[in-house]
Amino acid sequence: MIPDGDGVHWTFVRLIHENQSTSITVEHYDSSIFRGPTPELKASLETVFAGIPFKYVDGISPDHHDRHSCGVFILLGMRLLGQGSQHLSQDDADLIISNMREQILAEILAGALDPTEEHLKNFLIIEELAEQKGETPKAPVPDYPEII
Repeated sequence: MIPDGDGVHWTFVRLIHENQSTSITVEHYDSSIFRGPTPELKASLETVFAGIPFKYVDGISPDHHDRHSCGVFILLGMRLLGQGSQHLSQDDADLIISNMREQILAEILAGALDPTEEHLKNFLIIEELAEQKGETPKAPVPDYPEII
């Protein structure tokens, strides 16, 4: 999955290559009016996968109803699809999207997805130690698996 932004709006694409296929499907997810992948992303894909044809399709994504939630929607969509789930329905997205910013902040500060109470305790210890030294607390570095 690749985030795609034009400076104003964020979307993402999922690349799908079936075993017997000679092409790559680029599934584009957009929580606003469908614009398709940016020309920069298309050019990058064509450079990286030179000589392999692409098929562009629209992924099914809920819409955001404001002018500033596209980033939250792409993070949520990439997470769900990366876990093998479907993107949310519009009704489900409308129910949970308001809390996603807090969830994302907690995950950044904890350095973990779905942080536990233990993650919170560790962050509070780091924050207290930083305050004692007169420093700005730093969030832990996430321990993500290496991506090849």
